[in-house]
Amino acid sequence: MIDNVYKVVQVLLNKNGYGVITPDEFNNVCAIVQAKIFSNIPNDLRLIQNRKIQGYSTMTRSVLEQTLYKLSVTEDLERVDDTPFPFPVKTLKVDSVYVGDNMVSLLPPDQFRRVVTSKYCKPSTKLPVGFIDEDGISVYPGDIKTIEVTYKRNPRNPKWTYKNINGKPVFNPLDKTYQDFELSEHFLDKIVVEIAFYFGIHLREMDLAQLIAQRQVNEEQKDNML
Repeated sequence: MIDNVYKVVQVLLNKNGYGVITPDEFNNVCAIVQAKIFSNIPNDLRLIQNRKIQGYSTMTRSVLEQTLYKLSVTEDLERVDDTPFPFPVKTLKVDSVYVGDNMVSLLPPDQFRRVVTSKYCKPSTKLPVGFIDEDGISVYPGDIKTIEVTYKRNPRNPKWTYKNINGKPVFNPLDKTYQDFELSEHFLDKIVVEIAFYFGIHLREMDLAQLIAQRQVNEEQKDNML
C-alpha cells in the first residue's frame, strides 16, 4: 500500500504547487501519520456510534478492532526480587497482567499504596494488585516472580524503499529495510488526507477519491499508448 500512498501524495503535492518531496521526507511523515491514526483508534471505538466527521467515512468497529489486534503481544516477564517487572520494549499500551489464571488489578499509585498497607484487604496470589509507571510494572505480593503481560506494541515505522534509476527514485520493495504500513487498505484515504494536512493541504476523502480515480485513468491512458 505504501507505494500507492507515495504516488497519490506526489500527484497531490504537485497539483497544489508543493513540488516533489524526497523519500526521506515522505517516510518521516508516514511514521508520524501512522502513529497518530493508531493512537486515535481507541477513541474512535468509543465514539463510533455517533461519529461522522465531515469529509471522513465512518470506519466499522470490526476494522478498528482488527487493526489494534495486529499490535497485540502476550509475553511472560520475570524478576529476581521485589523490584518492578521490566516494561516491555516499544510498548504502546498494557492491556492486562496475569499471575497464573488470576488477573492483576491495576490501580492508580495512591490507591495501590492504600491497598498494600491495608490490614483488611492484603493482596494475595489469587487477588494480586499492581500499578504501572516509568520504572515498570509493580505487582504485589512481592514474592511473585513471573507475570503474563498482554500489551499493544508500537507499530513499525513504514518505509518506502527505492533504487536510483536515471537520477530518479523508483520503488523497490525487495530492499531489506522495506516496511509497509501496518494499517490496512481501509485506511488508505485517511493516511493520504493526514499526510496532505501535514503539508498544509486540507482535503476530504471525497476529493481524494476523485483524485485517485483520475490518476488511474491517466495511468491507463499511458499504458494504452505503449
